[in-house]
Amino acid sequence: MIPMILEWITYLLLAVVVYNLIVYLNHVYHLKDYPPGPFPLPLIGNLHCIDFKRPHKTYQKLTKVYGDVFSISFGMERIVMVNTIEQAKEALVTKSAEFAGRPSNHHAFAMITRNYQDLVFADYGSHWLMLRKLAIRSLKMYANLDGKLEVKVAQEVEQMNGRLMEKINEPVNLNVEIRLFMTNIISTIVLGERYENIENPTFQKILELNNYLHYAVYHGDPISISKSPRE
Repeated sequence: MIPMILEWITYLLLAVVVYNLIVYLNHVYHLKDYPPGPFPLPLIGNLHCIDFKRPHKTYQKLTKVYGDVFSISFGMERIVMVNTIEQAKEALVTKSAEFAGRPSNHHAFAMITRNYQDLVFADYGSHWLMLRKLAIRSLKMYANLDGKLEVKVAQEVEQMNGRLMEKINEPVNLNVEIRLFMTNIISTIVLGERYENIENPTFQKILELNNYLHYAVYHGDPISISKSPRE
């Protein structure tokens, strides 16, 4: 029995090695489609080159070697880095449609969005444009039932400024304050109620559920480091 188990483990490990070798060779082959950058290692890509305490310092060094536009591998995912205002404007404004696509290789996102059918993670195209148009119209319709959307946003800005002024000499968690700001806008439009402060039990429950989803997506998807060989 034990020899059979060891044999199956050997086959499994061999399959994992072969799969990751195929993924790596495919990744290396497609480097020609990207701007110049450091050559990646199997599995980890260029993660060994990055100072995660000061990643911007690493990018500055790479800019001096490869130019203002370079590529770098995070695992088996190749990322293009743009480092000047002019090039960022060209990518995000002048040629926004060409650079508006979203990645479709994250397995957890695919599961929770039914294969990227939602507004947030859907790729740019006619389907996404229809969802965006429908979402904007729905928000405006609900907001205009009891005042304009801009008025509600301005009111929440004033409320957030008031909370921040009360803590002017204290440390403030801006992440939570901004979440409360966004949650109140949506909750006011959809449910007709808001949360006065971050200590509200219902808001704390929303934060807790949001954090669970965040950890499930970002820390529960080890497969994402090995990108599928389709590209």
